[in-house]
Amino acid sequence: MSHFEDGGLSFPLPRFLLEALAELKKAFTQMAPNFFRYFLASWVRAQEEGLEFGLRELKQLFAIKRNNGFPGTIILGPRSGRAIIEGIPNKDDLWREKFFVFKVNPASVGDF
Repeated sequence: MSHFEDGGLSFPLPRFLLEALAELKKAFTQMAPNFFRYFLASWVRAQEEGLEFGLRELKQLFAIKRNNGFPGTIILGPRSGRAIIEGIPNKDDLWREKFFVFKVNPASVGDF
């Protein structure tokens, strides 16, 4: 499991993600891989349809939950009957083995 290979992560981090994390008062390192994958996939799909997609819309489709398997992290759980993205694993085994941090600067977060 890799944020880059499996999650689609690239730098600078997408502004919509940074804004959502700031509003949630969470750091990037508190986000489990499924949070990023669901958020990114939903945002891309909304862009394809010409729709706005931010934290408000994310909360309508997903429950933001504490990750009991890794205290201090958050995951997204699809809300019943509201699935628009399928095939994303809910459980990411061993993702902490490839955990990383990065320096916050314009290369990593742009002008956020």
